[in-house]
Amino acid sequence: NIKVSNNHHISLSNKATATTTSTSVHTNATTSKRRATSKLNRRTKLFWAAVVGLVGGAATMLTNAMGPILNVYLLSVVQLSPTAYIGTRAMFFCFLNMGKLPMRFLAGTLGWSMIPLAAFLGMFSVAGVFGAKPIMLSMSESNFVKLELAVVAFSGLRLCWMGLFP
Repeated sequence: NIKVSNNHHISLSNKATATTTSTSVHTNATTSKRRATSKLNRRTKLFWAAVVGLVGGAATMLTNAMGPILNVYLLSVVQLSPTAYIGTRAMFFCFLNMGKLPMRFLAGTLGWSMIPLAAFLGMFSVAGVFGAKPIMLSMSESNFVKLELAVVAFSGLRLCWMGLFP
């Protein structure tokens, strides 16, 4: 049993005390509480990784719609912290899209005429990243997960609407 007092001491069950900062105590307590609520065994995690990989791979090649699938997997199954989630997602899509570029060029679905539009949109995306980072860092982990899952739900509903009523 660990108890945290206002003067930043941790009282351990054997009555010993250790000095620490409130930030690290809050982060560790929040993370361990969240991890303890949903422990999945290794086989279950591997199963979901395979399902997300297969379904997500097909979704990204057919419709570029792997984002919501990956978001739910990283937040619900892997349970990454917000900063690890953002970094993992960025690296994943960087490698995935670099692999898709040659296939899209060869298939004729991506051409040189699209480069100016992509560069223009990319500049605003980078500005959005720098604008959103302080907001993300100021949010609690639970609020971040709730916001992200709300965005996933909205995206899923929008994709369904667009598919049913083109």
